[in-house]
Amino acid sequence: MPVDRITDVAEPPRDPERTPFPWTRSGAEWSEPWLPLGSTKRNVEDQRADPGSTLHYVRDLIARRKEFSDDSYETLKSGSGVWAYRRGDKTCVLNMTDDVAGYDGHTLQPWEGLIL
Repeated sequence: MPVDRITDVAEPPRDPERTPFPWTRSGAEWSEPWLPLGSTKRNVEDQRADPGSTLHYVRDLIARRKEFSDDSYETLKSGSGVWAYRRGDKTCVLNMTDDVAGYDGHTLQPWEGLIL
């Protein structure tokens, strides 16, 4: 990265990790971004076209969140490494460990979550 483009005062600078997320494979939409673009291998154009992409996953999570009521949040009792809570008629359970875990008769694989 050219020295005159470095904006991060940390040592070593983190600027290469903070570049803009490109919208297309070519990155042509950025004529002069505040930080030089690195690889455009990951981009919005490809994410939109891939139903298994992180973009689709996050959009699906947002849509599911909108199904929840605005009722208050209630933490539920759960085993070590398992986070369980209720909001309205929905219960969310997250296994935040590298091991298989259980909750109320359900089996959760490592780092798996369920909406009940």
